[in-house]
Amino acid sequence: MVCCHNDCNPLLAEIEQAIHAPFAAPEQLLEVVKNMTTMTSLEVEHPARLDSTLLAQLRQIAASHNGEVPLHGRLFLQWLHYVFPQQCAFPHKSGTTNALSPLEFQGGEYVASQSTMMEHSRANESEEEDEEWMALWSEEEELIAGYEELHWTARVSQKCGFLCFGLAALLGAIRLNWKPKAEIELLPSYRGGKAHFV
Repeated sequence: MVCCHNDCNPLLAEIEQAIHAPFAAPEQLLEVVKNMTTMTSLEVEHPARLDSTLLAQLRQIAASHNGEVPLHGRLFLQWLHYVFPQQCAFPHKSGTTNALSPLEFQGGEYVASQSTMMEHSRANESEEEDEEWMALWSEEEELIAGYEELHWTARVSQKCGFLCFGLAALLGAIRLNWKPKAEIELLPSYRGGKAHFV
Protein backbone atom coordinates (compact mmCIF):
# COMPACT_ATOMS: atom_id res chain seq x y z
CA MET A 1 0.00 0.00 0.00
CA VAL A 2 1.33 3.43 -0.93
CA CYS A 3 1.08 6.16 1.69
CA CYS A 4 0.34 9.71 0.63
CA HIS A 5 2.30 12.71 1.83
CA ASN A 6 0.22 14.72 4.30
CA ASP A 7 0.55 18.42 3.40
CA CYS A 8 -1.12 19.36 6.69
CA ASN A 9 1.80 18.09 8.81
CA PRO A 10 4.10 21.06 8.01
CA LEU A 11 1.27 23.47 8.88
CA LEU A 12 0.60 21.71 12.18
CA ALA A 13 4.35 21.62 12.92
CA GLU A 14 4.55 25.39 12.34
CA ILE A 15 1.66 25.92 14.77
CA GLU A 16 3.22 23.59 17.36
CA GLN A 17 6.56 25.40 17.08
CA ALA A 18 4.90 28.77 17.66
CA ILE A 19 2.67 27.61 20.54
CA HIS A 20 5.13 25.34 22.44
CA ALA A 21 2.25 23.49 24.14
CA PRO A 22 -0.34 20.83 23.27
CA PHE A 23 -3.18 23.32 23.86
CA ALA A 24 -3.67 27.05 23.32
CA ALA A 25 -6.16 29.88 23.67
CA PRO A 26 -8.13 30.68 20.47
CA GLU A 27 -6.61 34.17 20.22
CA GLN A 28 -3.10 32.72 20.40
CA LEU A 29 -3.90 30.27 17.59
CA LEU A 30 -5.46 33.00 15.46
CA GLU A 31 -2.29 35.11 15.78
CA VAL A 32 -0.24 32.21 14.41
CA VAL A 33 -2.65 31.02 11.70
CA LYS A 34 -3.46 34.45 10.26
CA ASN A 35 0.22 34.83 9.28
CA MET A 36 0.26 31.51 7.43
CA THR A 37 -0.51 31.09 3.73
CA THR A 38 -2.26 28.41 1.73
CA MET A 39 -1.33 27.17 -1.73
CA THR A 40 -4.27 27.24 -4.14
CA SER A 41 -2.07 26.14 -7.03
CA LEU A 42 1.61 25.50 -7.62
CA GLU A 43 2.34 29.20 -8.08
CA VAL A 44 -0.28 31.05 -6.05
CA GLU A 45 -0.30 31.53 -2.26
CA HIS A 46 -3.22 33.12 -0.42
CA PRO A 47 -3.71 34.10 3.21
CA ALA A 48 -5.51 31.57 5.38
CA ARG A 49 -9.31 31.65 5.12
CA LEU A 50 -10.49 33.04 8.47
CA ASP A 51 -14.10 34.18 8.31
CA SER A 52 -16.50 34.76 11.21
CA THR A 53 -17.88 31.22 11.02
CA LEU A 54 -14.42 29.71 11.47
CA LEU A 55 -13.62 32.10 14.32
CA ALA A 56 -16.84 31.06 16.06
CA GLN A 57 -16.02 27.37 15.54
CA LEU A 58 -12.55 27.80 17.06
CA ARG A 59 -14.04 29.52 20.11
CA GLN A 60 -16.63 26.74 20.38
CA ILE A 61 -13.84 24.12 20.40
CA ALA A 62 -12.11 26.06 23.19
CA ALA A 63 -15.35 26.38 25.16
CA SER A 64 -15.75 22.60 25.21
CA HIS A 65 -12.17 22.22 26.54
CA ASN A 66 -12.04 24.72 29.43
CA GLY A 67 -11.12 27.69 27.26
CA GLU A 68 -8.22 26.10 25.37
CA VAL A 69 -8.01 24.31 22.02
CA PRO A 70 -6.22 20.94 22.00
CA LEU A 71 -3.87 20.95 18.99
CA HIS A 72 -4.04 17.18 18.61
CA GLY A 73 -7.79 16.77 18.64
CA ARG A 74 -10.07 15.89 15.76
CA LEU A 75 -12.01 19.16 16.06
CA PHE A 76 -8.90 21.32 15.64
CA LEU A 77 -7.78 19.21 12.66
CA GLN A 78 -11.26 19.64 11.21
CA TRP A 79 -10.96 23.39 11.72
CA LEU A 80 -7.58 23.32 9.93
CA HIS A 81 -9.27 21.49 7.04
CA TYR A 82 -11.66 24.41 6.55
CA VAL A 83 -8.87 27.01 6.92
CA PHE A 84 -6.47 25.13 4.59
CA PRO A 85 -8.76 22.95 2.43
CA GLN A 86 -6.07 22.06 -0.13
CA GLN A 87 -3.48 20.93 2.43
CA CYS A 88 -5.46 19.41 5.32
CA ALA A 89 -7.70 16.42 4.66
CA PHE A 90 -11.01 16.14 6.48
CA PRO A 91 -10.37 14.15 9.71
CA HIS A 92 -13.04 11.47 9.72
CA LYS A 93 -13.94 9.90 13.05
CA SER A 94 -11.81 6.82 13.64
CA GLY A 95 -13.42 3.59 12.48
CA THR A 96 -15.81 5.27 10.02
CA THR A 97 -13.64 4.97 6.90
CA ASN A 98 -11.62 2.19 5.32
CA ALA A 99 -8.59 2.69 3.13
CA LEU A 100 -8.77 0.90 -0.21
CA SER A 101 -6.03 -0.05 -2.58
CA PRO A 102 -6.43 1.04 -6.22
CA LEU A 103 -7.50 -2.50 -7.15
CA GLU A 104 -10.15 -2.62 -4.41
CA PHE A 105 -11.60 0.78 -5.36
CA GLN A 106 -14.68 0.39 -7.60
CA GLY A 107 -13.84 -3.21 -8.38
CA GLY A 108 -10.55 -2.44 -10.10
CA GLU A 109 -11.86 0.49 -12.16
CA TYR A 110 -9.81 3.16 -10.42
CA VAL A 111 -8.97 5.22 -13.50
CA ALA A 112 -11.71 7.78 -14.07
CA SER A 113 -13.11 8.32 -17.53
CA GLN A 114 -13.02 11.77 -19.14
CA SER A 115 -16.80 12.16 -18.70
CA THR A 116 -16.61 11.26 -14.98
CA MET A 117 -13.86 13.83 -14.43
CA MET A 118 -15.88 16.53 -16.22
CA GLU A 119 -18.98 15.65 -14.18
CA HIS A 120 -17.08 16.04 -10.89
CA SER A 121 -15.41 19.21 -12.12
CA ARG A 122 -18.78 20.83 -12.90
CA ALA A 123 -20.19 19.71 -9.56
CA ASN A 124 -17.35 21.46 -7.72
CA GLU A 125 -18.11 24.74 -9.48
CA SER A 126 -21.69 24.86 -8.24
CA GLU A 127 -22.76 27.69 -5.97
CA GLU A 128 -24.40 25.30 -3.53
CA GLU A 129 -20.96 24.26 -2.37
CA ASP A 130 -20.22 27.79 -1.15
CA GLU A 131 -23.46 27.87 0.82
CA GLU A 132 -22.94 24.45 2.40
CA TRP A 133 -19.18 24.42 2.85
CA MET A 134 -19.51 23.83 6.62
CA ALA A 135 -22.23 21.18 6.23
CA LEU A 136 -19.81 18.36 7.08
CA TRP A 137 -18.76 19.93 10.39
CA SER A 138 -19.06 17.38 13.18
CA GLU A 139 -18.93 18.19 16.90
CA GLU A 140 -17.50 14.78 17.80
CA GLU A 141 -14.07 15.14 19.41
CA GLU A 142 -11.30 12.56 19.57
CA LEU A 143 -8.16 13.33 21.55
CA ILE A 144 -4.87 11.50 21.71
CA ALA A 145 -4.62 9.08 24.65
CA GLY A 146 -3.81 10.74 27.94
CA TYR A 147 -4.42 14.29 26.71
CA GLU A 148 -6.89 15.12 29.49
CA GLU A 149 -4.44 13.74 32.03
CA LEU A 150 -1.65 15.82 30.45
CA HIS A 151 -3.76 18.97 30.68
CA TRP A 152 -4.60 18.25 34.34
CA THR A 153 -1.00 17.30 35.16
CA ALA A 154 0.38 20.50 33.65
CA ARG A 155 -1.94 22.63 35.79
CA VAL A 156 -1.23 20.64 38.98
CA SER A 157 2.53 20.71 38.32
CA GLN A 158 2.43 24.48 37.92
CA LYS A 159 0.53 24.93 41.20
CA CYS A 160 2.84 22.50 43.03
CA GLY A 161 5.85 24.42 41.74
CA PHE A 162 4.49 27.70 43.12
CA LEU A 163 3.68 26.01 46.45
CA CYS A 164 7.18 24.49 46.74
CA PHE A 165 8.82 27.83 45.91
CA GLY A 166 6.74 29.60 48.57
CA LEU A 167 7.53 26.93 51.16
CA ALA A 168 11.26 27.11 50.38
CA ALA A 169 11.20 30.91 50.73
CA LEU A 170 9.41 30.65 54.08
CA LEU A 171 11.85 28.04 55.42
CA GLY A 172 14.79 30.18 54.25
CA ALA A 173 13.44 33.22 56.10
CA ILE A 174 12.92 31.20 59.28
CA ARG A 175 16.42 29.73 59.04
CA LEU A 176 18.02 33.19 58.72
CA ASN A 177 16.24 34.50 61.84
CA TRP A 178 16.56 31.41 64.03
CA LYS A 179 19.53 30.84 66.36
CA PRO A 180 20.01 27.64 68.33
CA LYS A 181 19.73 27.94 72.15
CA ALA A 182 23.16 26.40 72.71
CA GLU A 183 24.76 29.05 70.50
CA ILE A 184 23.16 31.84 72.55
CA GLU A 185 24.38 30.47 75.96
CA LEU A 186 28.00 30.14 74.84
CA LEU A 187 28.34 33.88 74.51
CA PRO A 188 28.77 36.01 77.65
CA SER A 189 25.75 38.00 78.56
CA TYR A 190 25.08 40.77 81.06
CA ARG A 191 22.61 39.66 83.75
CA GLY A 192 22.67 42.55 86.12
CA GLY A 193 25.93 41.63 87.91
CA LYS A 194 29.48 42.43 87.00
CA ALA A 195 31.19 40.40 84.42
CA HIS A 196 34.94 40.61 83.96
CA PHE A 197 37.11 39.08 81.38
CA VAL A 198 40.72 38.60 82.39
